[in-house]
Amino acid sequence: MKRLITAVLLMTFIFLNTFSQLGDDKFQWSDIVYAMAMPFAVFTGCAPEPTPEPPPVTPPEPVEITLTFPTVTLPSPTLNFKPTNLPVKITYTVSYGTTTWNSKDGFNGVVNSGSYGPFAAKTFTQIFYVGTEEIGRHIVQTSNNGGSFFLVLLDENNVAISKIPDISLTY
Repeated sequence: MKRLITAVLLMTFIFLNTFSQLGDDKFQWSDIVYAMAMPFAVFTGCAPEPTPEPPPVTPPEPVEITLTFPTVTLPSPTLNFKPTNLPVKITYTVSYGTTTWNSKDGFNGVVNSGSYGPFAAKTFTQIFYVGTEEIGRHIVQTSNNGGSFFLVLLDENNVAISKIPDISLTY
């Protein structure tokens, strides 16, 4: 009887010692089963295999791309904001004032000069997305003559440009 009491006390000590080393942040049911099996393994000589750790999840490598835009010969009746090499994952919006066009809604990227008042500076903001996450933006400024032709293109720093500038994106 003394040996049985000693064995039960030893098993309880091993169980509690093993369980207390698990820590609150690593508590799993498989750990309890393992901790409960350890005292019996000491007496039977067959310890259970520990649960293997799952392999670490490696995030995908970021994709870098430079979007290019069609050349425009000024004066021009239209500006084309659709990149020539737009991946399917990327969508974009073009905004002027309170109006926003979205490629997800079928916007083809073309803005007509005739839609705007004459001899006024216009600022277009183009924003690129993957899903709902913004991955880049740029600004193009222009003016037109009487509403029929875009005359000048400027980047966001008011530097004259000959086409909508390329943009490098990472997603």
